[in-house]
Amino acid sequence: MNFLIKRIAFFALLSFAFFSCEDPKDIGLDLQPENQNFGVLFTEDLDVQTTTILVDSVRTHRSPYFLAGRYQDPVLGTITAKSFLQVRYSSIDSTLNLGTSLTFDSLVLILDYEYDYGNTGQAQNLFVHRLTDSLRRKVYYNYDKLPYESTPVGSLNFVANTKRDTLRFRLSNELGNQLMSFAGKSEAEFFSSFYGLALMGGETDNGAVIAPIITASSTATVLRLYYHNSASADQKTYEFFLDGLNFNHIQSERTGVLAGLQNPYDALPSANAGELSYVQAGIGLMTKVEFPDIKKLIEKGNIGINRAELVIAPVDGTVVNAATPPPVLTLYGTGTDNKLVSDSAIRYIPLEGDFTRGIPNIANYNSTKKTYTFSINQYINNLLYQPSATNGLFLSLPSVGFLTIAANSNNTFSLPANTPYYERSVDRLVIGSRKHPTNPIKLRVYYTLVDSQ
Repeated sequence: MNFLIKRIAFFALLSFAFFSCEDPKDIGLDLQPENQNFGVLFTEDLDVQTTTILVDSVRTHRSPYFLAGRYQDPVLGTITAKSFLQVRYSSIDSTLNLGTSLTFDSLVLILDYEYDYGNTGQAQNLFVHRLTDSLRRKVYYNYDKLPYESTPVGSLNFVANTKRDTLRFRLSNELGNQLMSFAGKSEAEFFSSFYGLALMGGETDNGAVIAPIITASSTATVLRLYYHNSASADQKTYEFFLDGLNFNHIQSERTGVLAGLQNPYDALPSANAGELSYVQAGIGLMTKVEFPDIKKLIEKGNIGINRAELVIAPVDGTVVNAATPPPVLTLYGTGTDNKLVSDSAIRYIPLEGDFTRGIPNIANYNSTKKTYTFSINQYINNLLYQPSATNGLFLSLPSVGFLTIAANSNNTFSLPANTPYYERSVDRLVIGSRKHPTNPIKLRVYYTLVDSQ
């Protein structure tokens, strides 16, 4: 039988999932060529190399989440987040229409939040400062920041807990009177004189990073002005919106072996880090995964992949307090230079069997097994027969671009409601290498072997 016919007959059998070698007559292989034996074998002994990579800067602008706070992670060092945001008129006003003969009562910042990460249950601070420069650019990154006045215009001491989903604190009368002085003026005049606000935690806090949110379903995050005017003795309110230009500054003060990750694309092999690698959203830490000896499989003969699974478990002892494992992980493509493979957007590894529509390959955290499991059949097949097509995988959190994919997928792709995104959170994960004593990463491969006789 010529090679082409052998390959056709061989791949026609790959839809069968067998977990041990069997006599072909016992499993009914009608397409079995004469003088050929088929067996399905299993291995999880192939090498998996893991490396922590500090990828390039993370875009954090135009986020519905305002990250603010400071916590000291026992694994990854001190994480600090500050949010810089523009204040604007309500959507119905081109000018600030408050009436005449105004009397200021109070100014209250109301923050509706649904995310916290770090040392929840600890008293911490939140400070509001007035910006001294405006948000001019369309794109901002996690390393960007703007100058602000040293004296805060408001502060709040609180305990982070998403069960308490609203924070309210009064801002200074001086700021309130400044905002009220724009009555009758255009929004352009307002922007030219009032640059916005910065939201941040205390400089010595060891609490949590929280994220006040503005979405279509959550519009409670506002700056509310209380006042009187000559038209009525009743108190009136005006709500300034916070859904204009914004970005998050996210900084990590890494210690120990991770302190060497300073510049984009710096790499730390797990072998040099206690057989550990790391993932952290917001600051650009990803784990690169490679399979250096995968070609040992084809040394066995004519083989094809029935099923390949990448199994990842958080390292015992690294899940502390609110630093829980991310509910979802995903895989991205990498280049030889440790950069994310991209065209107009980050190129993710597609879901198995769904290559034409480009549905991302995600893995949900299984809280019972305490693992993430990715199906990577096609990827491993490509490594065997198209080795130039890939240079490894990046493991990280989903990108916000997945929201657009979900919206356009006709309900065939979705993410959990509590999904933290790579650009909008500081969630982290500690992963054991292939040689880790208790929580090793594993590549499980079920493959069909054609044995000529």
